[in-house]
Amino acid sequence: MRLDEIRYGGLWSRWRAQHPNVPEYVLKQMYVNHVSPRMRDELRQKSRGTVSGYAETIALPSGDAKFGGILDGVVWSKKPVIVSVSPLDFDEWTLQTLLAWRFGFSKLGHVRDDANRTDAQRRLAAERGDGNNEPVVLLDVDGPGAHRRYRLVEGFHRTASYLLQGAPEEQIEFIKIGRADKVDFRLWRDVRIKAFVGRRGGL
Repeated sequence: MRLDEIRYGGLWSRWRAQHPNVPEYVLKQMYVNHVSPRMRDELRQKSRGTVSGYAETIALPSGDAKFGGILDGVVWSKKPVIVSVSPLDFDEWTLQTLLAWRFGFSKLGHVRDDANRTDAQRRLAAERGDGNNEPVVLLDVDGPGAHRRYRLVEGFHRTASYLLQGAPEEQIEFIKIGRADKVDFRLWRDVRIKAFVGRRGGL
């Protein structure tokens, strides 16, 4: 982070100041996984002008269509909470992303150190048990009630590893070989995951 502050003209400090009500953990997760790598890629492609000047114009997740402006107008839990979820508690975008990735069984070349991170998170999930994970970041896109739907923002390796603990062995085999048509999330039991949760309009 310190090197980034020098390299990108204090980007982290300025971004943190723009979102004083977002938990620092949430901002750091997004910064490390999206903002800082994007800056490196952009600067490699457009090595012009001053770094500090260019940092002013870089697109940040708070304005990204991918994130749906999740940092704006969202009230976040002050501390991580335990949520009890199965895949059916996530929105369609999250489910399709997890299925395309085969819940980590299909290694993604564009994701940094994907294979090692997936293996490490599966080991940690098995060792720590339900609800003892490093927090993930969820956006409540449906509001309170029995049919809440979360969008997974950060923590895909952790979340996939925990959700698989609630899957029958046969379902895991279908995931491994890419038979999404055979996957029935109604058969998966709930698991407990620690998360920072955000919701538009309050919690």
